[in-house]
Amino acid sequence: MPRRALHDALNALEHALADPQDLDLADRRKLLHLQSDIERALEATEELEGDTGDEVVEQAQDLLRRFEADHPVLTTVLGRLADALSAMGI
Repeated sequence: MPRRALHDALNALEHALADPQDLDLADRRKLLHLQSDIERALEATEELEGDTGDEVVEQAQDLLRRFEADHPVLTTVLGRLADALSAMGI
């Protein structure tokens, strides 16, 4: 179930990135990089773990803090990603 929640959160992130919000290019690139890292890790392993998982969680948490005030939809999506990663034991 945690993997399904992670996939759902990734889909929500993809939809949020497609929405024409006031994201600057640097923020959009960071979110796309995070999305790519998570997708690569999911393809490469059964579970995210070790340094790769820790790095992805850290990226999600940093972006969550950055977007809290200005982008509530992205904050919710990033929170879901962090929760899904946590549920997987990361």
